[in-house]
Amino acid sequence: MEVESGKRKWILVTLIILTLIGAFLYSYFKYGNQGISFVIGNMITILFWLLLIGVIGFILYFLFFYEKKINATEEVFKNISKESKVSCPDNLRNLYTAGDETHRSKKIGKIIGYSNRQNFKIMINKKEKNYQSEDCFLIKRTGNSVFKNLFLFFSKPILIRVPENMRDILQGDVKINCISLVKHGLYFYPNNIHLDFQTIDHTIYYEGERYVQIESISMLAPLVKKSIGIDYKDLIALEGKSGMDMIKDVMKGGAK
Repeated sequence: MEVESGKRKWILVTLIILTLIGAFLYSYFKYGNQGISFVIGNMITILFWLLLIGVIGFILYFLFFYEKKINATEEVFKNISKESKVSCPDNLRNLYTAGDETHRSKKIGKIIGYSNRQNFKIMINKKEKNYQSEDCFLIKRTGNSVFKNLFLFFSKPILIRVPENMRDILQGDVKINCISLVKHGLYFYPNNIHLDFQTIDHTIYYEGERYVQIESISMLAPLVKKSIGIDYKDLIALEGKSGMDMIKDVMKGGAK
């Protein structure tokens, strides 16, 4: 399904580009430079109205139909993306798969974010839990042609999670010791850990569970207040008074 969706996008982009080229050529050969100006003017007008309709539609959707739903896995994905942009060293360039005797090395894209995490891979050693370090690479996809780069420019960055011992030195171009990537949830992994359930499945599950636990803390106070029936006036009384409020009360008492 994802491949078919990608093909449809390529076909749509190609049709739009060919239509624009055809409109420019037709207008130029029939009306000369004046025809080109006419086409550009119409395009600007159409884009303006489409933008206006889009903004109005977005506002109406946000005000009357939008409802925020918490997806723990997606929120963890966003957190890793943010932390990788903060932690990314300045000396990193592109990410590659290393390949092997029968598979060529492949450029995945430009490294725009990097962070190091401990995943939930548990190795039993004298009843102690040891956690494996992994690298999280935020990648902006790039192509080998101008047309493909233009198409990938509008694509979202991808997150690749790699056990620390499966990549070379973090300097310049970085290679992962694999021949391809596999996708689980919102993340990509080296193909040779595809069946490592502890590294992949357990980590995704427990990261989501941890996010829910931390978020639940911020909800405890309002939930407790609602459960014991505290209203707005009671809340003001519980929060106490400032020094200015106390002076005002004294002044009111003196006035009486």
